[in-house]
Amino acid sequence: MNRKKVLIVDDKEQIAKILFAYLHKDYECFYMQNPPQAIEWLSRGNMPDLIISDIRMPEMRGDEFLAYLSLIHISEPTRLRCI
Repeated sequence: MNRKKVLIVDDKEQIAKILFAYLHKDYECFYMQNPPQAIEWLSRGNMPDLIISDIRMPEMRGDEFLAYLSLIHISEPTRLRCI
C-alpha cells in the first residue's frame, strides 16, 4: 500500500512528535525543524501530499514559507495544494 506523505515543519520537536504519534500509522511522516530545511528537502524532488507548518518560527514564518512555495509554483494543483 502506498501511504500518503505528510511533511511536518515546526521548530518545536515536541509538537512534531505529537503530530507524528497521531499520523504515523496511516501516513508516511517527515519532520523538518524549519522552513529552510523543508525547502531543501523539497528541492531534492520530495513531494508530500500535505504540509503541516507552524506559523511562528525564528528562521522564516509559516506564512512566508507558504508564500515562497506559491512563488516557486510548488503549490500547482497537480502537485501540492496549499490551503
